[in-house]
Amino acid sequence: MAEVRDGKSGIDLFKSRIGQPIMGNRFVVEFVGLPGPFAGLGADNLTILCRNAVLPGKALSTNQIHRHRNVLDGTVDYGNEVSFTYMADSNFLDRAIIEEWLRFIHTADVSTRTKFDNGKDAQVFRFQEEYVGTVLIHVLRKDGSPSLTYTLEEAFPIAVADIDLSADAGDTGPLEFSFDLAYRHWHSEYHAMKDVRDMNQPQDGNFSVSGLNKGRKIFDAVLEGLK
Repeated sequence: MAEVRDGKSGIDLFKSRIGQPIMGNRFVVEFVGLPGPFAGLGADNLTILCRNAVLPGKALSTNQIHRHRNVLDGTVDYGNEVSFTYMADSNFLDRAIIEEWLRFIHTADVSTRTKFDNGKDAQVFRFQEEYVGTVLIHVLRKDGSPSLTYTLEEAFPIAVADIDLSADAGDTGPLEFSFDLAYRHWHSEYHAMKDVRDMNQPQDGNFSVSGLNKGRKIFDAVLEGLK
């Protein structure tokens, strides 16, 4: 049985155990191993302006037998979908990347499209290995070092959410957009305090708007290649 401590000894034990408390607003998202035409977009894209992310969970499925006994049925639920929210920059660059990634998935060969009876184009989807990437979600300590890293394997976008615009909104802060990713599975890595890991996060003195402008030029080149 754990020892119960009162007063200062209990507070000191709590402080020694918690160390640097992990805050939910200290994280970095990285999209790595992007599919073919997007591989050269640069590290800053889809990283700097992320506002919200989700660390997925995992569950083992069970079946109930003999009324009060549950047994595993052999399946593992990795969640398989996760949502992100980003602030929009003046070029909507991150949203444009996701939209083009979606279009890349379902327009494998425009020349082979056929028409449905309603006049709409039949979409031609690529093979999965052609459009999946990897997403890293780093949870940071107060000193900026990573405490936990989630890796989403074989990830790809499946939806971009609507953006509501209103002339009555006033100055409510930067415009945001959200999108959903599907993935095959995830795994996590817990980092000791001494671990050092390179992450694409803006630090004092090494981030400027010119980096985003460079990303826009690279993305424009990607779009030309997809035509």
